[in-house]
Amino acid sequence: MIADGTLLTAADPHTTYVPPKTQDAVPTLDFSPLSTATDRLTIAAKAYDAARAEALTATTPASTALLTSTDAVLISSEHALLSAAGLPRRPWYRHEIYAPGFYTGYGVKTIPMVREAIEQHAWDEARAGITLVAATLDAYTAKISAATAALGAK
Repeated sequence: MIADGTLLTAADPHTTYVPPKTQDAVPTLDFSPLSTATDRLTIAAKAYDAARAEALTATTPASTALLTSTDAVLISSEHALLSAAGLPRRPWYRHEIYAPGFYTGYGVKTIPMVREAIEQHAWDEARAGITLVAATLDAYTAKISAATAALGAK
């Protein structure tokens, strides 16, 4: 619309209007590693939920202790979502799934490493972020799977 003049043609002639500048084309970003990791996490979470529901039906002291120990594993699994290096331009913030936005103050950003790189047109950083966050989700999935396996080992 900028290139063919449609924006200027459709503009109110009584209002001064300056069309925006044309931006560079966005390169292709492959989100499949992130999508695949999310799918694996969903499967692991459903398996954990089913195993936990089954374990809750048991009323022995051993099953109660097992639930307590697997709950501890699940609680500690949140640490798998942290990056030792931290986020780009703010290494002190290490959570890879949510963070206050770099430019938004306390406004939260989901998957900030990827999202903010895209917003800043830092395409190489976005590609690297997709790979890193996918690996982080896989580590989180492994923790949930370990808790599921423990529940299944009644």
